[in-house]
Amino acid sequence: MHTRAEHDQLAKEGRHPHPPAERVSDVRLWTGFALAPACWAAVLLAGYAISGADCSTGVTAAMVAVHLVALAGAVAGYWVARATRDELHEDGRGKLLASGSPPVPPVAGPASVLGRQRLMAHGGTFLSALSIAMVLGHGAAIVVLGTCR
Repeated sequence: MHTRAEHDQLAKEGRHPHPPAERVSDVRLWTGFALAPACWAAVLLAGYAISGADCSTGVTAAMVAVHLVALAGAVAGYWVARATRDELHEDGRGKLLASGSPPVPPVAGPASVLGRQRLMAHGGTFLSALSIAMVLGHGAAIVVLGTCR
């Protein structure tokens, strides 16, 4: 955690405790925000498409495979969102900023850019964790109950 004096000293030296706004690309932010929910949506859509065939053959291997692929994608989305969130909260020395540290606007760009990036990173982490839980829950229901009940 930095004190206000440490923030001011870093700013005078040309080093800033927050990463510049350009450090995190929009593609990375949107990947962390949308990949896991998209995987969950794909599971739901594939479930409707595959369940008819599964009921006629009695094989749920296709549904299990879809869930495993979606789970891998959702975990990747969580990893991207979490890494982005952690990078946006680093102080330049590899330490995470404490929540009580005084707000200092980023050097490269308005404060709203960093705020938007942090919001998307935190939102992506939450949505990814929720999507992982939903894919696991849906997969568990398929395995336990089968596709034809």
